[in-house]
Amino acid sequence: MTTLQDFTALKDDILKSRVVENVVAEELIRRHPGEIFYSRSNEEIDFVTTDSAWEVKYQNRIVREDVKQLLSFPGRRFVLSKHTLDTEQDYPILPVEFFLLIMDRLKIDQ
Repeated sequence: MTTLQDFTALKDDILKSRVVENVVAEELIRRHPGEIFYSRSNEEIDFVTTDSAWEVKYQNRIVREDVKQLLSFPGRRFVLSKHTLDTEQDYPILPVEFFLLIMDRLKIDQ
């Protein structure tokens, strides 16, 4: 099974992060046609639906400062990460691969 980590052609971490963000965008657009936006009030939020906000942080370590823009969002908030799985926060942090595998089984966006 090929994973996102296997993209050896993408040696640049910034490029990898952009590719992963685009993969997430495609999945959200598929599930919410015409309903995906981004928010740029004070700080950018990657993807916003009518009741959920999604921030992609494809990095090894995520700290609260990385996702502070989500804290003021009134709906459900999710962070998609490189490796981190943490459901104890005010917002679940899910590895992107996990999100892509279970998205069809979850009712988190409906």
